[in-house]
Amino acid sequence: MQGPTVAAVYVVVCVGFTVGLFVAYSLWALASESAAGKGRPRARRAEQLQAGKRRDDRRSADVQARLQRAFHARRRLRVRVQGLMLTTALAVLVWGLIPAGLVAADLWPESLHSWVTAFCAFPVAFVFTLMSLRPTDTVCIRVVSGCWLVIALLLTGCFVALALGHPEDDPAETEWYFGAQALICSGRVLFEVHATVSSPPPRRRLLRLTGVVRGSMALGGLASLLYFPLRALYLEPAFASSKDFVPSLAIGVVEIVCAVLLHPRLRGVALAALSRIGSTPEEREAAVVASLCSLGRLTRSELLPLAEASFRAVRFDKLRESDLSPRGLAPGPAAGAAPLGEPCELGECDAFVSHAWSDPAGAKWAALRAWAERFEAEEGRWPKVWVDRVCIDQANIEASLPCLPIFLAGCHTLVILAGPSWSSRLWCVIELFTFLRMKGAEDRICVVPLLPGDTAQEQRAALEGVVASFASFDARQALCSRSEDREALLAVIETSFGSLASFSEWAKSLFSERATIVSRHFDARETVGAWGGVETSRGWQGLSRLFRARSGAAGSRSGRRSRRHSSAAGSACSGASSGPVAASPRVSDATRGTSAEECEVV
Repeated sequence: MQGPTVAAVYVVVCVGFTVGLFVAYSLWALASESAAGKGRPRARRAEQLQAGKRRDDRRSADVQARLQRAFHARRRLRVRVQGLMLTTALAVLVWGLIPAGLVAADLWPESLHSWVTAFCAFPVAFVFTLMSLRPTDTVCIRVVSGCWLVIALLLTGCFVALALGHPEDDPAETEWYFGAQALICSGRVLFEVHATVSSPPPRRRLLRLTGVVRGSMALGGLASLLYFPLRALYLEPAFASSKDFVPSLAIGVVEIVCAVLLHPRLRGVALAALSRIGSTPEEREAAVVASLCSLGRLTRSELLPLAEASFRAVRFDKLRESDLSPRGLAPGPAAGAAPLGEPCELGECDAFVSHAWSDPAGAKWAALRAWAERFEAEEGRWPKVWVDRVCIDQANIEASLPCLPIFLAGCHTLVILAGPSWSSRLWCVIELFTFLRMKGAEDRICVVPLLPGDTAQEQRAALEGVVASFASFDARQALCSRSEDREALLAVIETSFGSLASFSEWAKSLFSERATIVSRHFDARETVGAWGGVETSRGWQGLSRLFRARSGAAGSRSGRRSRRHSSAAGSACSGASSGPVAASPRVSDATRGTSAEECEVV
C-alpha cells in the first residue's frame, strides 16, 4: 500500500475514532447532568415528606438534602474536568499507537516515521492523564504511578539495548545519547520504587509524580535538542539532510512543551479554568464540602447517622479558659480533666466556635465570655457551643474530619474568635467556608476580633493587624497542627477549585471588600474592649461593614432582609454602649435568620 494512501486511511480512522470518543463523552456528561437533575426534585420531595415529622427529623432531612446536592455537584465537576482530560488523553494515545500497530503488521511505510508519532503522542497523553488526577484520587494515583514505573522500566531496557547494540566506531556516537536517555529513565524507576516504599499521602505523591515526569521530560527533550544538532554539525554532517533530523527535533520540542505545561502554576491555572467551564461558583464550593465528607470513605447514608451519633455540645458555663489553650500548654489531669461535651441534636447547638490554637487563650476566652454573657442576657440561659477540644475525640481526630460539614450545619451560629493568626490556620478558613456552604446564611456568622490593649491606638493597631492577616491569606502558606490534616485539606481544595490560588482569592475577597471602612469608623472616641466588643453602635457598625462579604443576588437579598428587620433586631444590639459586647449571636424566633446591620458581622 502506498504511503499517501496509508496516511489518508490513518487520518480518517483516527478522526472518526476521536469524534466518536467525544460524542460518547458528551452523552455521558448529559446523562450525569440528567441524573443530578432528577436528584434535586427527589431531595425536595424528601424535605416535604419530612416537614410533618418532628423537628430533629426535619433538620436531618435538610442536612441530607444539602449533602446530596454537594455530592451531585462534585460528580458533575469530575465528569466535566476529569472526563474531558481522560477522553483527550485516550484520543491522543490512539493517534500515536495506530502507526505502531501497522508497523508490526508490515502495513506502515518507513518513510512516514511511525516512531515519531508514538514518541510524540505518549508524552502528550500522559500529561492529560496527570491533569485528570485529583489529589483525593488515591487509587487512581497509585495506578498511574504503577503504569509510569512499568513504562520507565521498558524504556530503560530499550535505551540500554540501543546503547550497547551500536558498534564502537559509530561516528555519530549514538551510544552516548541512548545512554543518557537510559539514565533518565532509570531515575524514574528509582523514584517510583522510593514512592512505593515510603507511601506518602496521595496529594504529596501526585506532586512528586508530576515533578518527576516534568523533570524527566525536560531532560529527555534537552538531550534530543542538544544531541541531534551537535550530531549534524560536528559528528555526522550528512545527518542534517536526513529524513530523521526534523522528526528527532520534533520529539525534543514536544517533551519540552509537555514539561512546561506540567509546571505547578500553569497546571493550576488550566485546571481552575476547566473547573469554571459549565459550572457555577456554588457548585465548585459545594464540591469542596462533598470532598471533605468523602475523606472517611463513607457513603452519604453512612455519614449522616455517624455524625448525628457523635455530635456533641457543651454549655458555656462548663467551659474553662484552658479549653482554648494550645494542647502543649493545657493543664494536666491534676488540674482537672477537660469537660466532655454532651450528646446534642442537630440544630440544638447555638454556636460553633472557630479559633486558632496559636492565638492567646486569655484574649479568646474573654471574647467568647463576652459573647456568651450577651447571649445569656437575651435568652435567659447559657449557650450550647461546639468547641473542638471537648466535643470530638482527641485520640481519633481523623474519624471526625468527614463529619465536620454536618457538625457545622448542626450549629445555629459560627463564632469566629479572629486573632492575628486565625487566617493563617487552614482549619479555621475551611470551617468558615463549609459553614457558608452548609448553612447558606451570612448573617449567622459572628466575627469577634481579638483586640488587646489599653488605648484606642493600641486596639486600632491590633485591628488593622487582623485585617491585614485576612488580606494576605494564602492557602499555600496556611498551617495545621498535624501535617496529615494539612495534606488532606489542601487535597480537598485542589480537587474542587483546581488550584490553591483560586481558593485563596475567594478567602481574601470575603474580607477585603470594605476594609477601608475601618479608618472611617474607628477613631479615638470609639473605644474597643480588650475582648473585641465595641462600645458604640456606630463603631460596631463599621466593623460589621468591614467583615461583611456579599456576592450576587443572595448577598443582596441578605442585605435587604437585614435592613428590613433592623428595628425588630435592634434589641440584640441595645446596651452596646454600656459595656463590651460582641454582635448578638441570636435573636428571637420572630427574627431568626435575620439581623440588624449593626449585628451582622460577616
